[in-house]
Amino acid sequence: MSVSHPERDPSQERRTVAFVGLGAMGTAMAGCLLRHGQLVRGFDVRPQPVQALAALGGQACRSSAEAADGADAAIVIVLNADQVEQAVFGRDGLAESLASGTPVVSMSTMSPGRAQALAARAAERGLRWLDAPVSGGIERARDGSLTTMVGGASDDLTRVRPMLEAFSRDIFHLGPVGSGSTAKMVNQVLVFCNLAAAAEAMTLCRKLGADQQAVYEVIKTAVGTSAVFETRVPKLIDGSYSTGGSLRIALKDLGILEDTAREVGMPMLMTAQATQLFRATAAGCWRATTWAWRG
Repeated sequence: MSVSHPERDPSQERRTVAFVGLGAMGTAMAGCLLRHGQLVRGFDVRPQPVQALAALGGQACRSSAEAADGADAAIVIVLNADQVEQAVFGRDGLAESLASGTPVVSMSTMSPGRAQALAARAAERGLRWLDAPVSGGIERARDGSLTTMVGGASDDLTRVRPMLEAFSRDIFHLGPVGSGSTAKMVNQVLVFCNLAAAAEAMTLCRKLGADQQAVYEVIKTAVGTSAVFETRVPKLIDGSYSTGGSLRIALKDLGILEDTAREVGMPMLMTAQATQLFRATAAGCWRATTWAWRG
């Protein structure tokens, strides 16, 4: 079910949010929470983004446990499942301070199985768990228009919905814990395969001597378009080659896709090809992977 939020008085829904993970996405999302009248108690292992949060009006904390003190809910958006586990259950983690029954919203990309395992561990500590990865990138995080894919109990989602609405244009409740991560896996397959295909298609355009901008405008109206094509191809045409994302995170997500496919015994031929292209780039073979485009 998709929900768009109406105008409301933020002061009537003021909550204290323990926010762990102040990278580019996390900082943007925390900023949205502050603008919507929420009290944000933030922590990151790096001091600079914590100080930046304080400058925006949030409360700087020295640990996840400190951030969790008195929180109505916790949001965790760090690199991977291992970091989520450390942030919640490790030394000075959220679980040390959160009251029994408090919802923890895990927004990092991970496999459905890992999300379920973390939820089970949270239940042993008396905590609620929502598996809620997001899609949309940094710009949409800044303007509060992310897509949020939620797995977990509907009652728990109701409790945290005012917080999620601060940075989400659409919120989908997909079922139990693991459902959100499943949707994110599907999304990431399409993102990376579309990105590889878009680069290949526009390389062909260039090699054939066509007007790249003109062809781009045509494809945006045709069935071959996609959000990836529309947002990334301009960066190929202008020569900046900037995707707006992180190669490190792309490889992390592709690794999760590989592991998940292996667990269910499914061949993913297109994803495997895209993975090798990203790995070649990471290995310093950017020239080899873009020579055809550059000409």
